Amino acid sequence: MADTEAKPFEPTIDPEIRDLIPALSPEEYARLEANVLADGEIRDKSVIWKETGVLLDGHNRKRISEAHGLPWPHEFKSFPSRDAAKVWVLTNQLGRRNLPPFVRAELALKLEPLIASEAKKRMKAGKRDPGQTSAQGKTSEKVAELAGVSRDTIAKAKVLTEKATDDLKRAVRSNDVTVNAATKLVKAGAGAVVQKAVADDSITMEEALSAARAGDERAQADKLREIRQAKASGKPGKKPVRRDSISIPDAGTAINEHVRGILDVVNRGKFVDGENRIVKARADLLRRRLEPPSELLADSRDSWVRMMVLLEFLGDALAEQVKKAKKRKK
Repeated sequence: MADTEAKPFEPTIDPEIRDLIPALSPEEYARLEANVLADGEIRDKSVIWKETGVLLDGHNRKRISEAHGLPWPHEFKSFPSRDAAKVWVLTNQLGRRNLPPFVRAELALKLEPLIASEAKKRMKAGKRDPGQTSAQGKTSEKVAELAGVSRDTIAKAKVLTEKATDDLKRAVRSNDVTVNAATKLVKAGAGAVVQKAVADDSITMEEALSAARAGDERAQADKLREIRQAKASGKPGKKPVRRDSISIPDAGTAINEHVRGILDVVNRGKFVDGENRIVKARADLLRRRLEPPSELLADSRDSWVRMMVLLEFLGDALAEQVKKAKKRKK
């Protein structure tokens, strides 16, 4: 009987579990992908819930392994309930370094009802109920401690979760806008157009608050237009920034041509020539590096970011090759 190759285990993707953790931005995903490709392997194991086969941690690593044909290391962990599995996902993420305060607070807000539910179960099992208000207070203190942020930060994050647009939340997650500033803005009644302007860094916070106080969405948009016109007219003689007309897909084609040329000369051992070509490719990319038009699809913007990271990665790798080549000549 012929040997048959065992199929790799395919976990279940549970959207609720997956979405407990904020998705990586295109830039963050591209950096992760570039690091994996530089290492030539995926080092950290993904975690699968043993009893259900649900993937708990490592969704991005799995996607990268599939895209590049790399082995996907994983392990299984047991959990008595769905809530227990969710608590592990959140606390595991909180245990990682360099998480911005808002991301920590977001995770804490998701963790809070799970911990409160466990507390209720313990009380039903025979422990005295210390009172709802007291129990809520203790739960808030516990999740704040686990998240490494203050209860005030968690309270502000709750306001942002409920009232901020996705654009503003992304800016706060990346620390481009502080939790305090964003909370002040939404409490002032800033609508979507003002929040987006802040997230895009096209106006100051003072200007944004002025626009937010103008009234409804339409009045805010009018005030924002007035602010921008005043800023433009206040700088006579300054030429407007030229917006490159090239589209993202066209730019992608141009960069791909550069990359093919770079790999061609590198394969022939001409490392210095390859390095020079990368300098030209970067210049070409930077010449077109303008804010992608809003009507472009998200995957086009993702490709744009990945091309930037790819050129940076190629440049660093080639620089090392050039150093080695110069040493050999000596």
